[in-house]
Amino acid sequence: MDLIPGALRGMGYSAVPMVLSVIGTVGTRVFWIFGIFPYHRSLGILFVSYPASWGLTIVLQAACFYFVRKRVHGKRLFVN
Repeated sequence: MDLIPGALRGMGYSAVPMVLSVIGTVGTRVFWIFGIFPYHRSLGILFVSYPASWGLTIVLQAACFYFVRKRVHGKRLFVN
């Protein structure tokens, strides 16, 4: 969860990984506690929220990295 945001910050997009991390980790865990946990009350289900939020965050950041990389490389002019 740290590699892709670091690459995005290196390309000049520092706010994007911050927003995606907050939405991916905090938002997923809050949704999990209020949406899934009340129907399946066990400690194991509660602990699954951590890897689930990490996975979602990584997928969001990878998708963002793909689009930002495409945009950054599209602006470059290569001189032969």
